[in-house]
Amino acid sequence: MQAFVKVKRAGFKPSLNLLYALEGALLDCHWHDVPEPRRQQLLVELEAATALLPPARGRPVGGPVTTAFYGSDDAGSDGAAHGQETPADSSDEDAGNRFS
Repeated sequence: MQAFVKVKRAGFKPSLNLLYALEGALLDCHWHDVPEPRRQQLLVELEAATALLPPARGRPVGGPVTTAFYGSDDAGSDGAAHGQETPADSSDEDAGNRFS
């Protein structure tokens, strides 16, 4: 239980499969073979242990990743006609490079 809680405190979002795998390792069995009553007991212990954790601070560790293309504002390109951003024209040497 302590290892699972430490992973959680480190900012990760481990699934219950990790909890069952850790228990299976301690019992020297596959995590599928951890008995259902023991799984229920682990869940009760996990709720008690996570209730003692301090609330999360700041921003979440990860979030959705988006891609933005910077380039010309041609209204005639296919992407712009559909309301999508398009990559810069490859003929410009500095097109899309905001740090030049």
